[in-house]
Amino acid sequence: MFCDNCELAYKCETNCMEGVGPQKADIMIVGDCPSYTDDLNGEPFMGDGGSKLNYLLEKAGIKRSRVYLTYAVKCKAFKPSDIGKKHVVACQSHIAKEILSVRPKIILCMGKAPLMQLMGENTIGDFQGHFEDFDLDYKSKKKERTFSTKIMATYSPTSALSKWEFDKYILNDLIKVKKFIKKGKPAKTKPPETKLVLSRKDLKEFEEKYSNVERFCTDYETTGLKFYKHEIINSGYADSGTFATIVPMLEYQEEHMKHKLWTDEDRELAKKINKFVKKNKKLIYATVGRVNASNARKTLHNGKFDQKFGRKNKIPYKNFDFDTIIADALIDENMKHDLNTCMKMRNINYGAYDGPPIWRFVNKSHKNRKSYLFIPPGMMCKYLGIDVCGLHRLEKKIRKELKFEGLEDLFFNRQMPLTRLMGDCEYRGMKFDGQKLVEIGRLFSAKIIDLETKVRKLTKLKELNLNSSDQLLEYFESKDYPFEEIGAKRGKKGYSVGKDTLEKFAQKRKYAKIPKLILLHRSLSTMKKTFLDGKDGESGLLQSIDSKSFIHGNWNIHTPRTGRMSSSEPNLQNIPRPNPLFPDSNIRQLFKSKKKGWYLFSADFAQLELRVGAFMSQDKTMIKE
Repeated sequence: MFCDNCELAYKCETNCMEGVGPQKADIMIVGDCPSYTDDLNGEPFMGDGGSKLNYLLEKAGIKRSRVYLTYAVKCKAFKPSDIGKKHVVACQSHIAKEILSVRPKIILCMGKAPLMQLMGENTIGDFQGHFEDFDLDYKSKKKERTFSTKIMATYSPTSALSKWEFDKYILNDLIKVKKFIKKGKPAKTKPPETKLVLSRKDLKEFEEKYSNVERFCTDYETTGLKFYKHEIINSGYADSGTFATIVPMLEYQEEHMKHKLWTDEDRELAKKINKFVKKNKKLIYATVGRVNASNARKTLHNGKFDQKFGRKNKIPYKNFDFDTIIADALIDENMKHDLNTCMKMRNINYGAYDGPPIWRFVNKSHKNRKSYLFIPPGMMCKYLGIDVCGLHRLEKKIRKELKFEGLEDLFFNRQMPLTRLMGDCEYRGMKFDGQKLVEIGRLFSAKIIDLETKVRKLTKLKELNLNSSDQLLEYFESKDYPFEEIGAKRGKKGYSVGKDTLEKFAQKRKYAKIPKLILLHRSLSTMKKTFLDGKDGESGLLQSIDSKSFIHGNWNIHTPRTGRMSSSEPNLQNIPRPNPLFPDSNIRQLFKSKKKGWYLFSADFAQLELRVGAFMSQDKTMIKE
């Protein structure tokens, strides 16, 4: 059969590649698209990606011969990232025929294309490792019928070739699939029972219970990520994996309850919460404060985030001694450390509860994200209940892993004190001259506009966009800039006009003027976007200053794989050096000491790794050098 539903049909050796495997298989694996080797051999998963899949299947104890293998897009693309929606749609009828023929008990989507094709989603991380229901409607003997099965998303074998840490995710998912086939049902953790505090009696019972337990797990849900400008919506508590208590701490506004996806039941519950919170706000905070200050030990996930909100509202945690995000990073620094990933990698499976159901209400984009108050209160209670009960289950498993790896001393006596210390640093912040930064921002904006005007005047192109590679390439080629002579890189669309190319042109007097101006324009634009505004509109210096002119960043202990700390939102470790062309734009000088007579100083421990290596090895040559 020859398929010409899209242009890929004429760019491959094997047109509309068919799947291989048993015609009635329990497991169906759907990849992105054929590789170069697959295309030449006319069979899926034959190249390097196929070798990786073979290795993972063998590790999981699954025989390849018992799996049906196919691709979402049936013809070879230049590379998987070139696959678009039109290619996925063009092959939908082909994949539907294969599913109805094979009738698998589970379909494993290995990559973004099959996820898009079968689930209408494009973010693997939201669904990776979770069992979902899948229904395929079809006609048989003029009757409407439905084939129902299970579906799971995971990463592609090809991606695991460049990101070896993906091996663990894929292997874990394959093992889940194998267990599902064996038991006939997916392993799923039962959602906990949640109790929402809506009366003074409930509040008293909450205090009596959690003030007298040995340990509880807790978490805040907040209106945003910045403690100095956002508020606590509610607080969750659990001392078991089956029951959670949720304390509301903030009222819903009319704009939240008008959300088109809210039901009448959602609005009624929000009104009950508002009535309780409005009448008892001081009592609620006083009660939560006493519970947080109790002798009970506290377990949190990324606890310094919650601790900052607690300190701001005078309800800090006492005896916060276990942070699962820090422990997980110690056990394996290469994996992702968000709560859901930590849980599902240890077979605590609540499904994609923190994914699409939530994003429908608040928007996943960090730049345009709405407050969690737009999430219906009933859904929020279930979400927070899973967080704290799942945290309780997770802590038990992580404690065993810390002991097995011999990491208990490092975790309790080094990392946990450091976590609390860095939380204090983030809360206090650094004195900063925000007004001067605004002036620098205006200076940058004016200079950026001035540079754009100069370049347009020199090129005689009034509509020239200095950020458009296509427009710049067209202009340079029309003026015979010597791309070959400077060894410029060439892509599918032509020569590169990136930084390397512009810098080489800037060294040739005949061609230097315009490239120099463009380089300066890009430098100022990047600096303004990165440090002043923030790439997402939220993480820049201007958005990180509180009302008392203190700037607050995040110091990340768990994210760098090297063991070092990193800084984010904003990155205080990467404040740019002053540009000699703009002496008045020295951002580093805007950081001030808190009190008169105090000083700030910067220190860099040169060649730290070599010094540590010399000490550890006691190598005489290294020590001497």
